[in-house]
Amino acid sequence: MDSSGWLLGLASATFIGVLAIGGFLGGMSASRLGYKRAAMLALMLMACAFLLMGVFHGVAAFMFFGVLFELGLGLLRPVTSAWINEFIPSGERATVISLRRTLLQPFSAVGMAAMGVLSDWGTPRLAYLFGFAATFVALVVYTKVPIREDE
Repeated sequence: MDSSGWLLGLASATFIGVLAIGGFLGGMSASRLGYKRAAMLALMLMACAFLLMGVFHGVAAFMFFGVLFELGLGLLRPVTSAWINEFIPSGERATVISLRRTLLQPFSAVGMAAMGVLSDWGTPRLAYLFGFAATFVALVVYTKVPIREDE
């Protein structure tokens, strides 16, 4: 077996492990920082990871910044779920969760496909800059969400 298969397995295991750790830390960061600040921290980690991947090249840089991205993604998931569970009234919660899934999953799939096309047509750097732009837009949207007094 050549080393590339082994390294791919190691990278996958590392990313999955960091995603799980981020999910664990997401709950802790939400209780300490508040939901909005924790979500914005996660989006900043993800945006910085994409931007740095676009600037620095090589396997080591990709692994390091990929870990940063997965940590941000892991932080974001439980924070947004808990945010919805706490602040959306129970009668509206199922609708909000359904709408979130209906909108986010197709947009995520389109974003991943766009990054693949940009990487094939241009360079991976162009795909990373697209990822940065999309994540940065999400960060700007989160800044507009008001904070409740008890958060």
